[in-house]
Amino acid sequence: MAGPRDFEVDDDDEGAFVPEEPPSLAGTEPLTMLAWLGALGGPLALLFTAMFWRSAPLAAILGIVAAFVASVVYLIMRLPREKNEDDDGARI
Repeated sequence: MAGPRDFEVDDDDEGAFVPEEPPSLAGTEPLTMLAWLGALGGPLALLFTAMFWRSAPLAAILGIVAAFVASVVYLIMRLPREKNEDDDGARI
């Protein structure tokens, strides 16, 4: 008598999903890459400054905060303004 656990998987790889190659980071605009470095590196720099350089001058801390804010503002301004009505956002 066959039960629900007696199912055998067919190892047919003809219809297997093969993801597309991700785009290279070398083709990224330099200003966009710099903005990502500032947005991700700013909080890390503040964390390491608080941990290892306790007597950091206020100008250095304000500079890191300003670079972070400028990077985030630049990345937000680069977002698309209109939604493509043909795209539902799903990717496979």
